[in-house]
Formats: sequence, C-alpha cells, structure tokens
Amino acid sequence: PRIANNLVVGAPVGILYWHRSGARFGYRNLELFHNVVFGPQRESVYIGSSGGVPVGPAVAANNVFFGQGAAAPVLVEDHAVWTFRNNVYPSGVAPTLGRHEGNLVGDAGLRAASLDADPEAFRPAASSPLRGAGASTPLETDFACRPRPAERPTPGLFEP
Repeated sequence: PRIANNLVVGAPVGILYWHRSGARFGYRNLELFHNVVFGPQRESVYIGSSGGVPVGPAVAANNVFFGQGAAAPVLVEDHAVWTFRNNVYPSGVAPTLGRHEGNLVGDAGLRAASLDADPEAFRPAASSPLRGAGASTPLETDFACRPRPAERPTPGLFEP
C-alpha cells in the first residue's frame, strides 16, 4: 500500500496504520511518500502491529513530520523493516528506529504552516532547505497535480 501526497492537520495521530501480522496478514512494501503531518496531538505516524513479524519492507521518504513536544514524531512497532529517507523533522526530534538516510532535522521553511491554514501555507518558501532535498520515489505529481522530478524532488506536498 502507498500513502502519499496527504496533508494531515491537528489529528490525534497523523497517519495511523494497523495490521495483523502473520502468513496471510501484515504489510508488504508499505510506502509513505510526500506527506505533511502538522499539529498532531500524539505521533505524526504510528504503524502498529497485532504481534508477530511483518512480511515485507517499508519506506518513508520525503515526508514532513512535525512532532509534539520532545516526543519522537514517528512510532513503528516493527522498526527493523523500515527505512526513513530524506524526511524532515521540524520539531527537532527525529526517530531513532529503523534505518535512516538523508533526513533533515530543523525548520522546514514552509510559507505559513498553522492549524487553520490553507494548504498553500505548507508550500516551501523560496529559501526553504526542502527544495530539491528529496529522494527519488515513483510519484509523478505533487499535491497540486504538478509534475515531480524523478531526481531530487522536494519533500512535502509541493514542488516549487
């Protein structure tokens, strides 16, 4: 399954995915691409398990995950199968589980992100460190249905 190009604002948990592990259940090739989770009451991402071992790899790439306070913004129970590539953690706390490549911690440089903002407020500003800082994904369009480059896309919802 692929969860991509979503804006989640002010939810109890931004992206929640629960599965039953086992021979017939679990997730294979779960992909989280180019999502923005802002103002969650708890985690930006929670991937749970009902026990056992998941049957496949999972990747989170080019997302912007705002955390809540000092808590890690991402919690995955079966972290051994996860790779986190070129995600952005504006709250200053990055997860320590799974494999990590090219993640950014700090200000995302979004135009005017807030709980009551229009989606355009989550577009990278001209000086944003997100511009061109992403990893390649199979997504061809952004949140506004504009083309995404195959190489060095911009993490988050929008291409510049």
